[in-house]
Amino acid sequence: MAKKFLADAKEEFQAYLNTGDEEKLRQACEKGWGAVAQLLMHASGKELTHHREFGIVVKQLAEKTGYRIIKRAEMAGEALHAGCFYHGALSPEAVEEALNMISELLKIVESLPPSA
Repeated sequence: MAKKFLADAKEEFQAYLNTGDEEKLRQACEKGWGAVAQLLMHASGKELTHHREFGIVVKQLAEKTGYRIIKRAEMAGEALHAGCFYHGALSPEAVEEALNMISELLKIVESLPPSA
């Protein structure tokens, strides 16, 4: 499901670049956050419903794997969710960078053994 969220986010972002439609940018941001949420739930093996829970999983996962990008990607996802989707405050460049970090998170989570 995370791959679909990320693909949709990139598609919405490209649509924004083509049209300048701010709603497309906001949708790209929210779908980017959705990808992060799905990745972290997959990695933890749990349904997470509170933002605080995502932070706990990120801390544990980063400590366990040594991948610091996990923390940065989760922060990027939070910025997409709060800063862009709700407030429209992120630049297109920041959104693109956040989506790139989430792509890296996807690769890491896919490479983890099932028990990670």
